Amino acid sequence: MLLESFKIGAGFPLIVFDLDGTILNSLPATFNALRAVISPRIGREVQIKDMVHLINNTDLEILREMAGVDDYQACLAEYLDHFRNHQDDLQPFPGVIELVEELGRNDVPVAILTGRARLSTDLLLELHGLKDLVKLVVAADDGPARKPAPDGIFKIAKELEVEFKGGLIIGDGPADVKAGRAASLFTIATRWCGLIPMEQITRVEPDYTVETITELSALLSMG
Repeated sequence: MLLESFKIGAGFPLIVFDLDGTILNSLPATFNALRAVISPRIGREVQIKDMVHLINNTDLEILREMAGVDDYQACLAEYLDHFRNHQDDLQPFPGVIELVEELGRNDVPVAILTGRARLSTDLLLELHGLKDLVKLVVAADDGPARKPAPDGIFKIAKELEVEFKGGLIIGDGPADVKAGRAASLFTIATRWCGLIPMEQITRVEPDYTVETITELSALLSMG
């Protein structure tokens, strides 16, 4: 099946979305939350460059690594409270929720596969009323090997009892593309977040790259 022939409700057996940078504009807010908790404990202002070597870790693993384990539970509580107290700093990208809802109305199985930890994933989805948006959410610490491994996709397909081959993954990072390709999914790289350099996206050769939600919606409505 060619993507050009897909029509909403009549083609893909499964669509998997990334969360941060794809559905939610949450990456800057996550850094701000980490910085607010970690900086006082290490005696200096944390910079993004301080976290680069931990890029493949979950947010909670970064918190534990940089803030230390002695008062991790206090750090965790502060970190989660920061999101509760700064909800306006992280919002769904305009149009994404409407698109996912339209897919659901057309009986397309939609899931989320995220590199974020389960605790903060559930909180962010709850804060924005998104917990019932999709059929299933798989977080980075739920058990399967993380993206770019395809294991999370296999878990989603098994639990939803759907076929994954010929499905679709939509995300803003190289790991999304790699995971999708390893599971024989079509891959769409999104650019509305804009935090990942374009050359990193180009290097992994997604099937499609879209700059806007409107462009993605039009692409999914082809046929």
